[in-house]
Parts: sequence; structure tokens; C-alpha cells
Amino acid sequence: MLASPKWNWSTGLKAQLAYIMEEQARLKNIETALRELISGLVVEGGDDEHAIQKLIQLSNQDKKRLHSFKENMFTEKELELWQKIPHMSGDDPDSLEWIALLGQIKKYKTEGVSSPKVQSIIKRMLEKQQHDFSGEDEFIQKLWDARMSPSQSEQLGLYPIDREVLEFMDQAYEKYMSFQKERLVAKQARGEEEV
Repeated sequence: MLASPKWNWSTGLKAQLAYIMEEQARLKNIETALRELISGLVVEGGDDEHAIQKLIQLSNQDKKRLHSFKENMFTEKELELWQKIPHMSGDDPDSLEWIALLGQIKKYKTEGVSSPKVQSIIKRMLEKQQHDFSGEDEFIQKLWDARMSPSQSEQLGLYPIDREVLEFMDQAYEKYMSFQKERLVAKQARGEEEV
């Protein structure tokens, strides 16, 4: 190349840059797939086959159709909030914590909704929800309703969580709120007795 007067450095370097960028994109796709698989294994509690089936289902979805469905379902402001939702391929601490919490819910499901471990997980989930989506109750409810619907969940491109796990989370949340209400009533009763 150095000896050839006909060698075009600009063209050669641009071709090399294009190749490197394509290779980076290919490696990024592989990284994303591996992150999703690792996260799926955490959520599924080590059930490799189930996690792989769900990830294949997710990867076969039409991305343009997913985007269109989201735009029809959510307002512009809610679409901005959508960006804060944890992703199975996310390597940020929030996504990783949500994934771990889901895995723990599935792990401790057999202990029942009143289990201190389950209630602790629900409490942490609610703290994270409050931190990220404070005052956005309508969006949270819309998202939960979509999550509870297998078809809407799929159309939104959400990781498919088993219906029984979602129902367990819902029951655990109701139990958590019931415990909170009981504590408040007890606290108020003690306050009235002191007067």
C-alpha cells in the first residue's frame, strides 16, 4: 500500500471504518442477546429451556409493529416514561435489580404472599416504582394492566412473565397494602389512647 501510488488512503480507511462499525454492531447484538439470556435465567430461576423459549419469542417480534402499538396505547409523556422501564438486556443497576427482584418473587412464591421475604421484595419494588415513577399512577396502572394481558404484553415487547407469577405479585401487593393499612390503624389507635 505504501509503495503503490494508486492506493487511495481515504477510500481504504473509509472501507476499514465501515467494516469496524458493522462488526461493532454485530458484537453489540450478540452482547444484547447474551444479557437477555442471563436475565431470563435469573427471572426463570435457572429454568434454561423456559428462558430460551421466551427470548426466542421476543426476538421474533416485529420492532416496527411494537413501536406502533406503544404509540397507540400511551401518550407522548407516557412514552417518555417508557424509557425508564427496566429492560432484560439492560446492564444498568436499576434493570439488574428489577430482574433480581422478579427472580426472587418466583423463588419465594411457594412461601405465600404473607411471607416476610415476599413482603420485603414487594416493598422494595414499590420503593423503586415510587423513585422512578412518582405521581405517575395512571401510567403505572396502564402498564400493569398491559402486563397482566398476555397479548398486550407481547404486543409491547415485554418479557413474558408467567401469569401465575403476575397474579402472585398482585396478591402480594394487596397483602402489603393491607398490612400497611393495619399498621396505620394501629398507630392511630395508640395515638388516640395517649390523648
